[in-house]
Amino acid sequence: MTVRRILCITGVLVFVFPALTFADAKIVITGLSVRFDYDNPQYESAATDSLTGNSSGTNEKDKESSAALGLRPVVKFLSESKEGTFELLTAPGIKHDFVDSELDWEVDVFLSAAQSLSKNWRLTTTNTLLRRDEYDPHNSVAVDSGAQDIESESSIPALAVDRGRSRYWLNTFNFASEHPYREDSQLRLGFNNRILRNDESVVRSYEDYNRTEIAMKQRHRFSSAWQAGVDFGVVRGEFDTTEMATSEEGNTTATEPTQEDALSEDVREYRARTLVGNNTFRHHDVSLGYSYIGARYDEALHDDGDIHEIQLLWRHEYSRHVQTKLGAGPSYEKTEGQDVNWSGNGIAEWKYLLRSGSFSLTLEKGYDVDNFSGTGERGFVDFWNLRSGLEYRLLEDLSFNGHLAYRYEDRQNPSAGDDSQAVAAGVEIDAREEDFNKNRYTTGAGLRYSFLKDYSTSLNYTFIKQDSERIDEDYEDHRLVLSLSWEKEWLRW
Repeated sequence: MTVRRILCITGVLVFVFPALTFADAKIVITGLSVRFDYDNPQYESAATDSLTGNSSGTNEKDKESSAALGLRPVVKFLSESKEGTFELLTAPGIKHDFVDSELDWEVDVFLSAAQSLSKNWRLTTTNTLLRRDEYDPHNSVAVDSGAQDIESESSIPALAVDRGRSRYWLNTFNFASEHPYREDSQLRLGFNNRILRNDESVVRSYEDYNRTEIAMKQRHRFSSAWQAGVDFGVVRGEFDTTEMATSEEGNTTATEPTQEDALSEDVREYRARTLVGNNTFRHHDVSLGYSYIGARYDEALHDDGDIHEIQLLWRHEYSRHVQTKLGAGPSYEKTEGQDVNWSGNGIAEWKYLLRSGSFSLTLEKGYDVDNFSGTGERGFVDFWNLRSGLEYRLLEDLSFNGHLAYRYEDRQNPSAGDDSQAVAAGVEIDAREEDFNKNRYTTGAGLRYSFLKDYSTSLNYTFIKQDSERIDEDYEDHRLVLSLSWEKEWLRW
């Protein structure tokens, strides 16, 4: 009997059987969603790359507008008991593209289970399976179930929001063992796995990977005023990058692998964080945290690197309507073969809670590592984030949401360091990309109206503009989505 079969049988016995047999309530909910999606991206090909000086052709914008109509039935099964919960949501969809006259199937399946084995031992697991041609974390049945609260405790990164990406399969699995032992004190051990598989693409290269993470999270309260925490995680990434080419007859074939393509892209990441907090004064929480991120690449051509950050954070509630957060500290980043970067990190957040909504404004500065966005990019990112958001209920059944965001990224390529390693690997130095930056602007607004108890309709508009020093990465995107949904509880026993 294989290890996989043992894990599957154990999962059924621990989660599914108790949830279905001893549940206090079982609920079946069905629904149907119709969605019209108009997308008008414009990709601009710069005449000359500002980094390499290579020419890409013309300055004309390539328009790839699309208009699609999608139909998605939804089936939800919920089971709850005092000891645990079980949740299964499935939403297979079919989408017709009027521009390309194509018919595509989509998959959206979410499973969640939790079981208390004793007073101080609880197991939780989630699994999400997606089949899409875009990445929209807010358009999934997992969002409605509250699964984001579980996944947010891990360091699983998001895929790049790329309107031109190929169709893909994405499976995300999370498992955690939680051990609460006193008030506000808990030990959590977790295992996370993400598998990305892309279809063939004639637009650009695509990247498949397996990402596995083992994580530990400890929270301990010493007294009513003092608490501390420790997080630690080890990530292993295994990649398979293939580039597609289109012949003059329009046939799509895989290009012959070059010596550069044969180099391993696999990586290990190490993440650690410690935190000490104090809330002696009412409505004033102060904490001091240290975080570390390390990247170790299998291939010597990629330079390893480390990030160290310290941040002093202060949270304050001025009133029940106004909440603020202010933090700052030094940052140290070092990539092999490159100079040390001393910088700073920080966050400033202001949130105003209204009777019928909320408004928030956030400015954040820091470092991160990007190895799993699915775009083939590697290395550390020095970023600035500015975002404002508004949610407001105009009427009892009518709500509005809007946001403005700006993100600046200064990316460091781990392959742009030691030239001797590139020569030894047979890779041309001029072919390697140097460091570059990106500017990304996003704005959006939406209306949602509920009627006849079981029905709702929504209209959302999003605009994205990206400016990049890399060739062929500048684009603008206007998107309009109109949806009509129906959902009703059919059975409860």
